[in-house]
Amino acid sequence: MNDNFEQLINALSSIPLSIDTLQKITFLIKQQTSETITLFITQSLQSLLTLKEWIWQRFSHDYFKWIKQSDYITLFNTLALFNKNLIFNYENIESDVKASLLIPNTIDEINIIFQQINQSKNDNDLFIIIVSSWFDNLSSFLREYPDYGTSPILCHINQYIARNYIMTDQFKFYIKQLQQSTLLPSIFTAKQLFYISTSSYSVYSYLSAYTHDFIFTPEEFLSQFANEYLQIILMHTQTIEKWNNKFLNCISHLTGFIVSCYWWCGDRSTRVKILFPTEQTMYDFIQALIRIISYEPFHEKLKTEQLNDETIFLTTGLKFLLTLLQTQNVTEFVRTDLTLPNTLFKLAELSTYHLISLNVYAILGEILSDEKLKELTVVDQVDSFFYSILEQAWHHPLKKYKQLPIIILLRSFVALSKSDAVQQSVADSNRIGGFIEMSDQYPVVFDIIWALSFNHDIQQQLRSNSSFIHKLSQLANESDDEQVRKTTQGILWNLEIDHQDRSILRNTDQNTFDIMISYSHKEKVLCKQLYDELTKNGYRVWIDFDQMHGNVMDAMAQAIDRSEIIIICMSEQYRRSNFCRAEAHYAFQRQRRIVPVLMQKHYKPDGWLLFLIGQLLYIDFTKYEFTRAMEMLMKELKVKNNSEDSEVNIEAEQSSIIAPALLSLIAPNPMMLPMLPKNILDWTQTQVHEWLTGNNLVQMARLLTDLNGRSLLYFDDFIRNGDRKQIVNILQEDSLRKTGQTLSLTELACFQSLMESNIPSDSNTTNKKHGQETGSQTNKIDPKRPQQRQSLGTNLIDPYYAFNPDYMGGNMPNVQLYENSPTINRPSSCTCSCGDMTFGPPVSCVSAQICVAYCLQMYPGQCTLVNTFGCCGSSCQYFQSQSLENRYCACNCGGQQYFNPVDTCTSSQACLTTCLQNFPQVCIPVTTQACCGQDCKSYSQSVANACACRCQGNTYYPSPTCTNAEGCVSTCMTTYGDCTFDQTQGCCGASCSLFIPTCSCSCGPEFSTMTSVPCQGGRSCVDTCISSYGACTQDNTQACCGNDCINAFPSCTCMCGGSEFTTLAMTCGSAQQCVQACLQSVAQCNIGNTRGCCGGDCSGYIPTCRCQCGSSIYYTTSNCANAEQCTNTCISQFGYACSPTNTIGCCNGTFCTKRNRFLGVSQAYTFQISFTTIIFSMSSFLLFI
Repeated sequence: MNDNFEQLINALSSIPLSIDTLQKITFLIKQQTSETITLFITQSLQSLLTLKEWIWQRFSHDYFKWIKQSDYITLFNTLALFNKNLIFNYENIESDVKASLLIPNTIDEINIIFQQINQSKNDNDLFIIIVSSWFDNLSSFLREYPDYGTSPILCHINQYIARNYIMTDQFKFYIKQLQQSTLLPSIFTAKQLFYISTSSYSVYSYLSAYTHDFIFTPEEFLSQFANEYLQIILMHTQTIEKWNNKFLNCISHLTGFIVSCYWWCGDRSTRVKILFPTEQTMYDFIQALIRIISYEPFHEKLKTEQLNDETIFLTTGLKFLLTLLQTQNVTEFVRTDLTLPNTLFKLAELSTYHLISLNVYAILGEILSDEKLKELTVVDQVDSFFYSILEQAWHHPLKKYKQLPIIILLRSFVALSKSDAVQQSVADSNRIGGFIEMSDQYPVVFDIIWALSFNHDIQQQLRSNSSFIHKLSQLANESDDEQVRKTTQGILWNLEIDHQDRSILRNTDQNTFDIMISYSHKEKVLCKQLYDELTKNGYRVWIDFDQMHGNVMDAMAQAIDRSEIIIICMSEQYRRSNFCRAEAHYAFQRQRRIVPVLMQKHYKPDGWLLFLIGQLLYIDFTKYEFTRAMEMLMKELKVKNNSEDSEVNIEAEQSSIIAPALLSLIAPNPMMLPMLPKNILDWTQTQVHEWLTGNNLVQMARLLTDLNGRSLLYFDDFIRNGDRKQIVNILQEDSLRKTGQTLSLTELACFQSLMESNIPSDSNTTNKKHGQETGSQTNKIDPKRPQQRQSLGTNLIDPYYAFNPDYMGGNMPNVQLYENSPTINRPSSCTCSCGDMTFGPPVSCVSAQICVAYCLQMYPGQCTLVNTFGCCGSSCQYFQSQSLENRYCACNCGGQQYFNPVDTCTSSQACLTTCLQNFPQVCIPVTTQACCGQDCKSYSQSVANACACRCQGNTYYPSPTCTNAEGCVSTCMTTYGDCTFDQTQGCCGASCSLFIPTCSCSCGPEFSTMTSVPCQGGRSCVDTCISSYGACTQDNTQACCGNDCINAFPSCTCMCGGSEFTTLAMTCGSAQQCVQACLQSVAQCNIGNTRGCCGGDCSGYIPTCRCQCGSSIYYTTSNCANAEQCTNTCISQFGYACSPTNTIGCCNGTFCTKRNRFLGVSQAYTFQISFTTIIFSMSSFLLFI
């Protein structure tokens, strides 16, 4: 076969070329299988190289000679598919061989091909389609083999494409076409696809491979079309099911181009601002990426083919999401999508494409907390995947895995190495030796080993490797690389080799600094502001602004030893920092007082950081204004550390996880305990306070000042049976508000232990008896309530548990909530009982619940959701969610409750929007739950993407999802009659907007679009349309600002029997055309009073044909001689509406004829009608339409 193929290739130079030769070459190439292709290439390499050169020559010379010959086309397409298969498979074939079979030999050939594309006047030129597939193969090759980014031919191709295609107005015109809500198949021409798809794919593959200077910067590329791309992706990911293959091809390569620009070397801060002008824009884009990743029909394609548009799109989408997770503080936002991890697991299982699996596992490492990783079996799966490909890459001669350099794989593993679960998995599989071996060539491995060395088992494995310890000691002192020195010092520090003999400072030592600020340098700006405020208030503060030099671990230890208080500035970057972890660990070992502050919006401490600060209340600098947060911090710093009054026994951490300090409180002195009634129900507030302080629970005593014995039992019951995390959050807020002090979980634990020891086993009987004796004062509530809780279903919420998501599905306490039925017949006065306190708010009421609400708002220090009993006249109730007929909004925002007794609501979604709007400082999406009566809902993706309309006092919820409030405004106005331009407010989740008119452009019959440009009038929109869209010209453009429309082209003006003019939104060519349009469109116009103007050309009515076709009326532009002529003209000109059976033709509006379907036109059907009848018919018709 080899000889035969070589002979056929030699025959290509014959003149004339036999078509039979082309057919046989095509047949032989198609015959190759996965088993034969390697041998075929080896034996026929020179012939294949000759064939490649011959084809590129055909592309660059006189393509019109072969473009219409199908055998040429079939051969070119067959070899393109052959090459594509070669690129992604057959690793046993050297990359140089693949390159030689793909890359053209001369730049001149490329230039001629580009010239032919530029000169082509046919937007669907077959030549463009064919050469596009060959350029796409070059892009795919460069994407898989980035080392060839230095090829002069490929460099020239991408510079030409960037300069002459991407950075042009034509490219921008094509991309604006994709912004239309409805994408017509006709816009996807061969030339458009070459610009948008082929060109984008080429340059994005080149930028991903070549990190040196390029003729354009990433910022210039993004400024060219990033805004348009965002609008396209945000709009069309709402309707992915409507995409066609050509749009998928375009959007996948555009996404790759954008992510390569964002990820390219250099400072990314400017690129972020260009791409995401607001934080909400970034969140919207992330949601769009998640919609792409979660679209199941894309997943099906992963099973059938290794590489296709779906695979490329999923790969770029995953890469973009990973990039944002690694460079922006969006981890907590992504974590709010609870379904994403399962989607990612599914992708990893389905895909055989290594880049998808790599990105999936890297994303999971970013978004899954340590707790989640421990719960799932994914840890071993991720660890095995990464270590397997790392091992293969390490033993590869070029240190690659499927063309991925090992350095990229190692950098992807850095984030995962911070997880305690992954650390333990590496320890259990004893894989630390492999990383030690790699560290000789790749310094980034030291950062991985430092992270792993926080694990106790790995510490033992490292200590047993004496040669590696010796190597670390040398590098820590002698390495020329400052980062390597710091990292190796950190590893040695964790192994307790350099600081194990450091003496413990005594409490009597004089500290040089009052405060040390421990922070990640990503939060440097806010921490500098914190430092300035603390020093202004007289504190001596140590902070490392310029990063420490020398032995950084010793410098860190000295700073902590010389400071009394350590402020930990929490963020995702802080948790991921090995240095910050070591710093916090050492502060904990030294028993320094730790005060945590939150520096990153939405961040929730997890992993080792959560264990460290688990018993401490942190101050949220993202929730409050800086001034308010500083006030709270100053109060906290002034509070005397409770541990100073106690004997403290803190054992230094020996395991991989930093655990909270275990405080041994001084045993209470029995002589100091007050004499108390045996039954807790009989305790007064004073006795509860004495009992708490007598047991050294000073903080709890200050927190629970309003509780008597009965309330104390309720409180204990809530802690035991409620959501502990939710309750602790509420208690921490109360503690900060009432005492200015953080809540000690140690005291809380001691309190629970004491309650258990003070409640006798027969307390149920005692309590029930007491309840019977006290009658209505106890409201028949069993205070201890140890019995099984009753299930009230998903919509019946017990008062205290109304905001507890763990209780939404049932398990409600058995509480009788009413003493009397509410009466709403007449206004009355309010009274409230809150514990032992009684209040009379100066308000009138119509129901007990309104009194409860007023008391909760007016007496927040004494009245809570737990203890408030409100009476309106003789009608009394505890706090209770309202009935479905009379519902009010209630908000729970991070433990703080707000209740509005005035504004009724229709749904929890409406309340959720109200909560986010009315309390923006405390109600943020991820911590907000809202109830409308018994209907409760947390902020979720479905709510975030749902429209709400407020129109003239009415509220509507249309079904379409949304991306922004402006889109909801449009949906509202087109869906509901009372939603007018000046009376509509639209909300997309928590974001609301009034109607803001923007320019809309109608340019000919095939182009119409709505811009995002705000406007004041139609005239300004004319310039906007013409300057923004190539399809809009002076001759075809109608521009509208809301209802104000202006024509750039000559338009029709009608004057019908008076001095008032009516302008029609249509182009015109003559005055007589406008006359006909006036007669058809303006009710006051008839043939006797109408004068029409096209621009400055005006004319009265000239007899033409009038066509009545069923209920529709049309006018022709030609003059008429008789009715019969008009009937035939109507049918021929308006055949889509006028048929022989429904058409009446009139000449001059009075002489009319109907066609006889057997004889054609017959005089027997000729008749006259009066002007009055004509006018009446037209008026009726116009009224009807």
